[in-house]
Amino acid sequence: LPPVRQSRRTFPEFGDLDILTDNHLLGQDTGGDVWLGGYALTRYLHLHPSVIEGKRVLELGSGTGFVGLSLALLDPQLVVLTDRHALIPLLQANIAENTTRLGCTIHALPLDWERAPPPAVTRLQPFDVIVASEVLYEPPAVRSLASTLISIAAPHTVVFLGCCFYSEDHVNLAKQLLHSLRSRFSCEDVTTCSEDHKALAVHCLVIYRLDPLAQHF
Repeated sequence: LPPVRQSRRTFPEFGDLDILTDNHLLGQDTGGDVWLGGYALTRYLHLHPSVIEGKRVLELGSGTGFVGLSLALLDPQLVVLTDRHALIPLLQANIAENTTRLGCTIHALPLDWERAPPPAVTRLQPFDVIVASEVLYEPPAVRSLASTLISIAAPHTVVFLGCCFYSEDHVNLAKQLLHSLRSRFSCEDVTTCSEDHKALAVHCLVIYRLDPLAQHF
């Protein structure tokens, strides 16, 4: 029998959101499944819905789209899911799976952090909120993610990062990213603001909020 490529995960805690995961992609990319960092970030933002309500939201490194689609349940104006070209079909499939649950405009667009943001993304600016979770696995991603954030963020854009520190290397990558953004954003660890903060600590999960330093925009 051929290998099973897709399976379905349902999240009753997030409006019975149905998320297709891709087992084939997992052999090549981390974007084919839902990860702890994304789940923790989603939980945090659902506990603070005013951050998302009425906002224009961009997700970087969306993977399955779980985080962005769950935020679409919080009445934003717009949600834009982005990732590499190879993951766009999975994002589109998950949008289709949840169409009846989602009350806002949602786009799935390719965005390569090594290149300037394409017109399909920039025409949807400005974004009020940018989210990303578990997107730092290799050192080159630090520079490209920082560059992408700086190029896309508006003077009022708030950034939320969900991180799971599987090793000291992951801790160091996050530190490098925050250091590279220090001239543009202030950073706050908001993990303790979550009702789940004790569980998050057990799993080495951290949520960062980055606020723009207006004088640098």
